[in-house]
Amino acid sequence: MNAEQPAPNARGVPRFRLRAVALTLLVGLAAYLCFRVLEPFISVLLGAGVLAVLFAPMRERLTARTGSRNFAAGLTLTVAILVVLLPVGLVTYAVIEELAGLLGEAPQQVDELLSRPDVRLRTAEILRQARDRFPFLRSIDRETLADSFGPLGQALVEQSFSLVGAVLRTGLRFVLIAFTLFFFLRDGEQLRRRILDLLPLDAKHGERLLGRIDEVLRATTYGVVVVAALQGVLGGAMFAVLGLPSPLLWGVAMALLGLLPMLGTAIVWLPAALLLFAAGETVKALLVLGWGALVVGTIDNLVRPMLVGRRARLSELVVFFGVMGGIPVFGLVGLLVGPAIFAVASTLFSFAREINALEPDPVGVRDG
Repeated sequence: MNAEQPAPNARGVPRFRLRAVALTLLVGLAAYLCFRVLEPFISVLLGAGVLAVLFAPMRERLTARTGSRNFAAGLTLTVAILVVLLPVGLVTYAVIEELAGLLGEAPQQVDELLSRPDVRLRTAEILRQARDRFPFLRSIDRETLADSFGPLGQALVEQSFSLVGAVLRTGLRFVLIAFTLFFFLRDGEQLRRRILDLLPLDAKHGERLLGRIDEVLRATTYGVVVVAALQGVLGGAMFAVLGLPSPLLWGVAMALLGLLPMLGTAIVWLPAALLLFAAGETVKALLVLGWGALVVGTIDNLVRPMLVGRRARLSELVVFFGVMGGIPVFGLVGLLVGPAIFAVASTLFSFAREINALEPDPVGVRDG
């Protein structure tokens, strides 16, 4: 046997192959265990990672000027907290608190509404007409209808308590994101090099892939999230100035609906205008209709090009499904992670085409 060849075992399998298989299994097991440990914190890591990418230029400039990675990371983290985490946390807290209040007061308001004489007469008339048309409803009277709101009211009260728990979980998550973000900012270059080493790509394709992720995250942030947030601010301000109820809640609703193509924020302000018309508030209805259509509805076309500029953008359809599918999987950070996943997939497919194009053709394939 040649001394340079690895010695086979009893079955003739070289030892180095057995070691390679065993090492692969151990690496897979270690990766699986790491994932299980980190699984509860996936949204925290993704949120900190997205913010680290968005604030990386600021951290790089501060590092170049101060020469201290710790100071640059700390100052950048402070800005990120003041600009992003703190406002989002306060708005989230205010919306959850308002929702909890509305849910807690809903049973009493429904009971008071059903006790009003005019409502009682109107309810009796509606029930009479319904029983005449649908015989199976003849066993339902006003008292039965009022009693049916009991379980609903109890469920609403229980839901309000669960929202209070959501406030505590959200606050803890923001603290963890801030803590993780500091290390991502401080060790950003080392983490980037480590990711490049782990990718099964050459240096050129690895840099292109990470660069594409940076582009999509920034384009989605400025072209989708910021524009939707601005629409929510303007819509909520309109509700507040006109004295309409729950302006903050409806402003947040318009910000979320601003992510949808076509109708978007009109799902909120158009029914509000119709209700004001029905209530006889013609001036307020016209103001809501005009502000919603001319300002809130068109700000997307005016502001998005200025904020995005020449940054890489995905198709609106891809962004829509990325956002809508990313939120249930990753939470709020899915707004940005969802479209980025599509961008990564598209970039990897382009890499595969490039590599296949460079491979030599088998003999005789093109010659027939």
